[in-house]
Amino acid sequence: MKVNIVADGTKRGTIVRDVAGNPIEGITEIIFKHQGGGSPEIELGLVLIPAVIDGEAVVYGPNGKLISKIIYKDGSESVY
Repeated sequence: MKVNIVADGTKRGTIVRDVAGNPIEGITEIIFKHQGGGSPEIELGLVLIPAVIDGEAVVYGPNGKLISKIIYKDGSESVY
């Protein structure tokens, strides 16, 4: 999911918006992780409230190329 994160240095002042600029409600935490040489990872914690969120996830491999096929442990596949 592509998001825009704007922070003012406080927990309450952090706003997460979708690509259209609309705030995504119910975010309870944002965790940034970075391991040497890899891409930064961001985890967004959500409050489970009645809501509908449509989004798009885009995944890139370590070489920077878009991942278009995922093969799961059970042998099933997802092609994007």
